[in-house]
Amino acid sequence: MKKGSTSKLGGETPLDLEKIRKLFPPDTFRVSYRVLSSGDVDWMNGSGPFGSMAPCRCFVLRGAIAYQFGDQKVEICAGECKLLDGGEYSFSLHEQEVELVQVWELPKENGNW
Repeated sequence: MKKGSTSKLGGETPLDLEKIRKLFPPDTFRVSYRVLSSGDVDWMNGSGPFGSMAPCRCFVLRGAIAYQFGDQKVEICAGECKLLDGGEYSFSLHEQEVELVQVWELPKENGNW
């Protein structure tokens, strides 16, 4: 999958946490599930970068979110997956709640996972 490209699991198959976990074995990937609420993140508006993250895949199960990495804006809607480059970022929610799964590849140690 190319950076910024969109993917859906199995074409018309709805995304869910268990299907995503099956695709990414825990010995080589970290899979994180989160529900973000607009009430929880309103304090961040206008506060600059929220933090820094490593490159990852972001699946949105419900709602819509936009990540901002410098000049690059990445919008992800329910049912989509996009690769995020990583680095300093901020984000905004396009729905009251957003349910998402982020997947990071774990670093190899001594040539082994």
